[in-house]
Amino acid sequence: MDHPLTLFLFDPHALATSAVRARLTAAPDLALLAVAPDLAALPDTAEPPAHAFLVLTDWRDGAPLTLASALRARWPRPAPVIWSAQSHPLRLVAALTAGAGGYVDVAAPLPDLLTVLRVAQRGGAACCAPTASQLRARLFGCPRLTDREAQVAALIAAGYANATIAATLGLTVRGVEAHVHRLCRKTGARTRVDLARWWLLRPWLCGTEGAVTEGA
Repeated sequence: MDHPLTLFLFDPHALATSAVRARLTAAPDLALLAVAPDLAALPDTAEPPAHAFLVLTDWRDGAPLTLASALRARWPRPAPVIWSAQSHPLRLVAALTAGAGGYVDVAAPLPDLLTVLRVAQRGGAACCAPTASQLRARLFGCPRLTDREAQVAALIAAGYANATIAATLGLTVRGVEAHVHRLCRKTGARTRVDLARWWLLRPWLCGTEGAVTEGA
């Protein structure tokens, strides 16, 4: 049986009303430790101070993306989860690309929120939002890649040019170009940016590192 998750709630836009806090504290499988606007409230420790990080936002600015990136840089796990009423597919893409491990609509039932938090705690990626299925349909599929194709895709996502990839993997530039062409054909990507986005979102899209929960 899973133990209760200790939770830090980040609230950069002061949205955590007493009702929101009461909803979280009423959940038997969650232990809300604190509500804070930013990282300044967290102790400077080698180990994360909580099992889960939840970022409540209305997307009025880039604060949730900054928080997600900063949290992942300090502690790779648990991955922060975005909690928002705005679940446009592009918001999901931005959050997951910035390092969030999940995205949950604030209207989702608490058991669904808990599921996503536990997946993110393990380093996976999950989502429970009305547009999750739309995003999966709009983005690319989950083709099987060769080991070399996976290496090339990972280096493209890291921002490396073909010449650097060739030198790193012991290939010719033309050989790398051929791999990129095959990757684009397999994934449906039309540009290197598309391909990089697909690779970064692959754990969530394909369930390779965690379950995917889709809202209605």
